[in-house]
Amino acid sequence: MGLVTALAVIDLALQFRPGRVSFNPTPFNALVLVIVTTALVLTIYVVERLIVLERESAELARRRGQDFELLYEQASDGIFVTTPELRFLHGSARGLAMIGYSLDELRTRTLDDITAPDEREAMRARVAGSAPGGSLASRRRLVRKDGSSLSVEVGATRMADGRWVAIVRDVTARVAAETELAAKEAMLAQLVSSYPGVIYHGRRDDRWVMDYVTDGCVALTGYEAGELQFDGVPALVGIVHPDDRDWLVENCARAIAQRLPCRNEYRIVTKDRTVRWVFEQAEGTYDAQGALVGVAGYLSDISARKESEAQVRRSERSLALAQRTAQLGSWRWDAPGGTLEGSDELFRIHGLAPGGPLPESEQYLALVHEEDRTALRESLAGICEGIQGPDLHFRVRRPDGAVRHLHAAYVIDRGEADELTGAHGVVQDVTEHWRAQEALRESEANYRLLFEHAGEAVIVVDRERRVHLANARVVELLDRPLERIRGRHVRECLTAGDADVALAQLDEVFATGVPVEAEVTLDFPAGRRLLRRTIRPVGVNGGTRFAIVFENDITDQRALQSALEASARRARQLLETTQEGFILADDRGVIVEVNAAYAAMVGYAAAELVGRSITSMEAELDEAAVAARIATMLREGGARFVTHHRRKDGTRVVLQVSAAVLTQDEGALVAAFVRDITEERTREAQLESSRQQLRALAARLEAVREEERTNVAREIHDELGQGLTSLKLDLAWLRDQLPATKRAARARGAATLDEVDRMIDAVRALAARLRPAILDDLGLVPAVEWQAARILERAGLSWQGTFELSGGVSPEQATTLFRIFQEAVTNVVRHAHATHVDVSLRGSDDVVELRVADDGRGFEGDPDAPDAHEGHLGLLGMRERASGAGGSFEIRARAGGGTEVIARIPRAGPGGSA
Repeated sequence: MGLVTALAVIDLALQFRPGRVSFNPTPFNALVLVIVTTALVLTIYVVERLIVLERESAELARRRGQDFELLYEQASDGIFVTTPELRFLHGSARGLAMIGYSLDELRTRTLDDITAPDEREAMRARVAGSAPGGSLASRRRLVRKDGSSLSVEVGATRMADGRWVAIVRDVTARVAAETELAAKEAMLAQLVSSYPGVIYHGRRDDRWVMDYVTDGCVALTGYEAGELQFDGVPALVGIVHPDDRDWLVENCARAIAQRLPCRNEYRIVTKDRTVRWVFEQAEGTYDAQGALVGVAGYLSDISARKESEAQVRRSERSLALAQRTAQLGSWRWDAPGGTLEGSDELFRIHGLAPGGPLPESEQYLALVHEEDRTALRESLAGICEGIQGPDLHFRVRRPDGAVRHLHAAYVIDRGEADELTGAHGVVQDVTEHWRAQEALRESEANYRLLFEHAGEAVIVVDRERRVHLANARVVELLDRPLERIRGRHVRECLTAGDADVALAQLDEVFATGVPVEAEVTLDFPAGRRLLRRTIRPVGVNGGTRFAIVFENDITDQRALQSALEASARRARQLLETTQEGFILADDRGVIVEVNAAYAAMVGYAAAELVGRSITSMEAELDEAAVAARIATMLREGGARFVTHHRRKDGTRVVLQVSAAVLTQDEGALVAAFVRDITEERTREAQLESSRQQLRALAARLEAVREEERTNVAREIHDELGQGLTSLKLDLAWLRDQLPATKRAARARGAATLDEVDRMIDAVRALAARLRPAILDDLGLVPAVEWQAARILERAGLSWQGTFELSGGVSPEQATTLFRIFQEAVTNVVRHAHATHVDVSLRGSDDVVELRVADDGRGFEGDPDAPDAHEGHLGLLGMRERASGAGGSFEIRARAGGGTEVIARIPRAGPGGSA
């Protein structure tokens, strides 16, 4: 079809020539036409084949794309594709679900956006150092869209065009499990280290070297772990008492051969030649192929128990059995009488109150763990039939819910005719032994997990310098599988720059048996790291067979240390530039450090103060008082106080001190910031002196004013009162002289007399207001009663007085209290809107107290506020009168409503005389 089309096109092209409708080819033109036609035909054929091939390739690509898309979307891990600049292009459904973004949202973000902030820099460094075709594998944390953290393992490959393809696996659960495992391993290590006996593991080699022994070894045997070798005799066996050694070795060999636990009690000879009894339980440990690789077990000191047994063996047979081991509960069953008795310890073991009856069979079986009831029921039935059975191990559940493991042994009693007379036995609580045994069985697996998941790299190297063991951290650092590490020479596993150094260090350890520590900086696939390397020998006494290399990554630690040192320098610079003084002293009061500001305050150089006692700087306190102050600060964590220090020139400086206690491993330190307030105190003293002078002046002015009032009142009363009285008499005489017919004049005279009477009353009232004569004539209490009746009753208020004033008061004090009372009741009438007033005047040997309480609307605002009396001249005057007399004044709101005014005047006035 393509060829026919081509010929048609050629024919049409030859015919369509401008100005022509026919073509008459010459021989040459015919040749050209043939060549052109042939070339055009071949070209169209080739194009047609290329189109076919392209369609086939497109179909193949489409099918492959469908396969890849199916794999891409159904992969269990997340798959992401990024540009060379780490901007996301694609993400699988699993990957998008993992981080919580949609594909459109993801394409607007870069890898930085979903990487934890503290890991971004390391990620960029690794990506920048990767060449096309290179691969990266790491564990890192991602940040989901909701802000939560996600731990993942990432395997990324850089394509030839620079794009990155990453496979991401969610390991959040695994990381949490690893964290929990580390906590459990720490708890297990603490449990093992706190075991009072010895937990050990012996390696099956020609000398049974102890490759693990707990710290209890020294307390029990007196030997360190490395000392447990005796002239070729296997470890621990060398300290067994000679009389017990042969049968012990035979029993252990038999149990291990049968893969059974080996339990023995025997004597050991300690380092100080003391003989002790121990209980040992041991089991063989095996590799994955089932081959014996060692023995693990524990020892506990039973010397006290054995001593008890030695004493018990001299007693009766039943008592010997009941007290064969320490802390046992015993029981006895009398078959003819049908009675069952038990010791107090037996009750305690079962969580029952001692002294009561033992439970019947079925009641007792209810206490037994469900899984152990059948065996114990059969044993009880055998006892009732007189059948001697083996010792029993079972569990009981106490009434409080606690489960305890018990070991029971018994003996059938028979009479002279071999008849059944009963049985007796003992029950021992072996819960702790059982737990220790369980811990021991789990210890090897747990320590294997600890080795594999340790945060530091651990490598075990043999004498041929080949790697015997390596943990996961080594695999991560070297970025190669474990099979390419284990069994290889050390030189093959280390970088070229570190191999020679590491081999030299190993040679030193194998040659001397002394550990080596060093810091090395190495380049790993993950980047340059600073490591603290520790190489320790294993099996020193018998010749070093292995070396354990610990490599702890201290890169971050060293960076943190540098940051802390920089922070300390900044803090020191701040202390030296601050205007406040700084003192650092220990818990004995010895100065450890001061800054320049404090040294300037006291006139010393800073170096002269270091090492001096704070007591030597105190200008008022002795050594005991300073020690008491430091003890108080240590107990309460700090203090604020004012103290006086002595300058170098002998003068004093007043310091405001703010101190805090810093707790450190080596002891407590007291850090104090001090401020020189000498000038402030001087100004305060001057201000107080000025206040006292003003108060004295006010008191003097008040006394002068009161004296002037008294004089004016006396003049008004005597002169004006007498003149008005005389005038009244004269007017009365004149009135009487008028004839009766002068009615208008006589009426005018009577009115004038009435006006004179009113003037006399007004003069008397004025004199009383200026200075009531009753105060001077009758005293304070009658004056208060007269004033209360005159003011309160006239205002329509009811009042009640309580007067318990024993002894007299001075005229000045009486005047002060009366004027305060006069002002108080006047305020009640004017402002309180009260209906009732309580007045109290009481006195003791030391003070006279006046109280005026009303049931009115109360004082607006806080009476104790600094500005509470601003604008209230009456209240201010009452306060100043009380203060001038050396007393106090208080105004407060009553609980039930209203206001209470309290004035207290000491019987000894400001001058000290009554």
